[in-house]
Amino acid sequence: MKKIMVFGRPGSGKTHFAERLGEILKIPVFHLDKYFYLANWQEKPEQDFLKDLYEILKEDAWILDGNCMHSLPLRLKHADTIIYFKMNRILCLYRILKRFIIRRFSAQTFPDRANNCPERLSLKLLVYTWNYHKRWNSLIEKYRGEMPLKLWISVRTSYEIGMFLNRSQKSGHRL
Repeated sequence: MKKIMVFGRPGSGKTHFAERLGEILKIPVFHLDKYFYLANWQEKPEQDFLKDLYEILKEDAWILDGNCMHSLPLRLKHADTIIYFKMNRILCLYRILKRFIIRRFSAQTFPDRANNCPERLSLKLLVYTWNYHKRWNSLIEKYRGEMPLKLWISVRTSYEIGMFLNRSQKSGHRL
């Protein structure tokens, strides 16, 4: 495991997981939102985002955290390990609300965001989160079938996340 892709429903814990896994495996973590957005949540021109993404993909080891589904095929092609967060949508909505409240009133900056992208809550995000699995699962399963030699891991619960991190800590890169 040297090139790890972490993606799934917003609020599922991808960012925290990626940070923790990066610490354990001593692999740099790249948060896609940081490269996809400019200040105030303005999307970067696609060619600029893809240029940044190609630079990351050239690295010897990385953990990519985030969705940016239009770049999914490119990231899948370069990853050796794909971790798909399939957490319960009600739990994810709760975590989004909790994150909004905590981050909204914090002066702290967060590593998963571009500069001047304060936490926000929108109906669009909530609907996207609610429909994520319905919207993307068939495409994800299609890619999974096309890439059987890659290590695909689906996590559905916080317990499974904890077990994965514990195994990673005990075994290093040899999962």
